[in-house]
Amino acid sequence: MRKTKKILTITSLVAMSLCVLLLIGAIFGLKVFDGTVLKILLTFATIAVGSAFAISAVNIFDRNRIISIVALSLIALSMVFGLIVFWMGFNVSVAFNKFTLILSMLAILFNIIVSLILKLDKRYLVLQIITYAFIVLIDIILTLQILNVDVFGIKSFWKYFIAICLIAFGLLCATSIIGRRSDVVQKDDKTNGFVKVPKTEYEEMKKRIESLEEENRILREKTSTK
Repeated sequence: MRKTKKILTITSLVAMSLCVLLLIGAIFGLKVFDGTVLKILLTFATIAVGSAFAISAVNIFDRNRIISIVALSLIALSMVFGLIVFWMGFNVSVAFNKFTLILSMLAILFNIIVSLILKLDKRYLVLQIITYAFIVLIDIILTLQILNVDVFGIKSFWKYFIAICLIAFGLLCATSIIGRRSDVVQKDDKTNGFVKVPKTEYEEMKKRIESLEEENRILREKTSTK
């Protein structure tokens, strides 16, 4: 998984850098927002965002393979369908466009949840559930709007929607801050002589210890024969 994360990180950074270069070119007169160049820009943006989300899904692979695989599958499908829409110049069917947009929102929603699972443990389950509820609510509202259910036609509904988005944003910021604090605690907390470390680091330490023990055994045997 370490190599996979490295590849995804490099891919995301390169794609993002190319997007930035194209946008800088637009400042100096490059026609970026029409024709093939726009398609290339959207392609790089899709790869950058998709790779960034995929890193979170890969991070949780050792803890929950099923969730990780589902998250990666949603990302991959969203990227493929998105690229089809971009390169067809949005000239595919309206239903396909709507399905792609809903799938993309679902992928983002699911990967936010994956990211929260990765950052927070069971001690913060209530906070996670509340955050999930607001994110799901936003996703449902936008999905209904995409499906031509004019929820924003309801009087003053947009005010409540903005309030929901702000609450969700605040909860995401809170979980991010608490997640960073939890990372520090897991690395530094000592209880009854034990130090908490990630499972991957523990497995690597075990392999290293076994390797050192084997080298020590061989060295003792050589010494005893002399």
